[in-house]
Amino acid sequence: MIYTIGDIHGELYQLRKLIEDKIKPSPSDINIFLGDYIDRGPQSKEVIDYLLEFEKIYNCVFLKGNHEDMMLFALKNKYHPVYDYDPPLDVWLMNGGRSTLRSYDISVYYKPENIWENEIPEEHKVFYDNLRMYYETDDYYYVHAGLTKNSPEEADPYEILWFRYDYPTQYKLSKNLIYGHTPHKYDIRKEKNKNGALMIDIDTGCGKGGKLTGYCVETGDYKQT
Repeated sequence: MIYTIGDIHGELYQLRKLIEDKIKPSPSDINIFLGDYIDRGPQSKEVIDYLLEFEKIYNCVFLKGNHEDMMLFALKNKYHPVYDYDPPLDVWLMNGGRSTLRSYDISVYYKPENIWENEIPEEHKVFYDNLRMYYETDDYYYVHAGLTKNSPEEADPYEILWFRYDYPTQYKLSKNLIYGHTPHKYDIRKEKNKNGALMIDIDTGCGKGGKLTGYCVETGDYKQT
């Protein structure tokens, strides 16, 4: 089975409840995480710790979210971001970064480059540095935020991490799409575009008072916290 897990935003309790009590994956399943592991919720560091342990047993695909992109630009002096967050540290802090720093027991008064070099655990740096922009199977694209007319290989990275749909007609491809980023607090959103492709948004507001959702691609069933 393929399970897709939406935006987590530092909510370790909801992540554990979804994985351990609701999905209960087997080692042969594929677990695709759509990004935004950090910010807002109180346990961003602990979420990454959990995912690193989870990956030792289970098949995982970790995509990058816009919040990881903001964090990397704020803390890495030579990082080239998807978007020019200006000023980088302030933008990240205003979007939930303070909660992430608190989870690492880090003061915001450190120089940003010192935070990355000296305060972030090495295995966490490897995790953040190796997040993928997209994943693809025969029938589905998986991205954090969205696509419009181009496949992920050709799409603007800003679109992959930040796009929000007003209408399903904005998605012009024929392959089904699963994404997050745009929260719908109580339920997933499932639509079809003009080509008959499914567009499935599974961000249900975790970290903003909502639920965390895991969607089973083969069955169309989903679990929530």
